[in-house]
Amino acid sequence: MSKVGYEYINIDDCWLAKSRSSSGLLQPDPSVRSLSLSLALSPTNRNLKRFPSGIKKLADYVHSKGLKFGIYEDVGSSTCMGYPGSQGHEIVDAKTFASWGVDYLKLGMNPFFKSRFQSHLFEKQKNTKKKMAATSRYLL
Repeated sequence: MSKVGYEYINIDDCWLAKSRSSSGLLQPDPSVRSLSLSLALSPTNRNLKRFPSGIKKLADYVHSKGLKFGIYEDVGSSTCMGYPGSQGHEIVDAKTFASWGVDYLKLGMNPFFKSRFQSHLFEKQKNTKKKMAATSRYLL
């Protein structure tokens, strides 16, 4: 893909488990793909997990193909689809993303949060980006 001009492979909302780990870390959704998708990908394996080796292995694979890896998170308490957001966890999440080898962070804002707190939208995103920039890995 890099040979035809692609630079990033990004995953968007819904990659997360519905709750953080017992130690408060973000974790990938451990659920099994839908039966129809599993059958299309592998008719002999109906129990394919979405991220069977975790996000770090996925990022390593993307990097091995000469591409950069991006991921989505929300500055509020939850994403648009109700998965955990980074509010109050910005530093630990940034360290998690850095440990996984994330190159690009799409930092969104849940529309409900945005509509209720419009005046603080840009300041909150700016402050979250500053906290996340304090990791040892550069995140675009």
